[in-house]
Amino acid sequence: PPGAFEMVSKRTRAFWNARRVVISTPDHENDHVHRAFLAGDQRIYEVMCPECDERHEMNFDFIKWDTNDKTYVNDEYDFDELAKTIRYECPHCMAQFTDRQDVRKAFAVSGKWRRTNEKAPSEKVSFRWSAVLAPWVSWRDLVQEFYKPRQR
Repeated sequence: PPGAFEMVSKRTRAFWNARRVVISTPDHENDHVHRAFLAGDQRIYEVMCPECDERHEMNFDFIKWDTNDKTYVNDEYDFDELAKTIRYECPHCMAQFTDRQDVRKAFAVSGKWRRTNEKAPSEKVSFRWSAVLAPWVSWRDLVQEFYKPRQR
């Protein structure tokens, strides 16, 4: 319920060596997870494009796929066909990458954390990364998740 997170957090003040770790996916803008992230130094994980060497934060906006008569039939996506067209596009050079282990690993190991809130207290560290980065989450699954609620 609203305010419960803050109340529980205050209870840890009774311990001199308390550590608070908030790990979750925010459900709504301004929920307790989102506020905890904003209170911290707001680090984002920036990967390097193997083609142009420019850094960027991976996100769903850079996942592309084709909508055509094979992938979209009778007002529904055919995910088996759609999956053949899913790719990641670098926002700088527009190079395209398929969802393969070697590609995903290259992105993951090239990353560096960048603080985006320099005014945060040093003890408040917060991180954000997208499911697009996680090699155990296929890009097909993300696209299906994006479209499934919209289907009948």
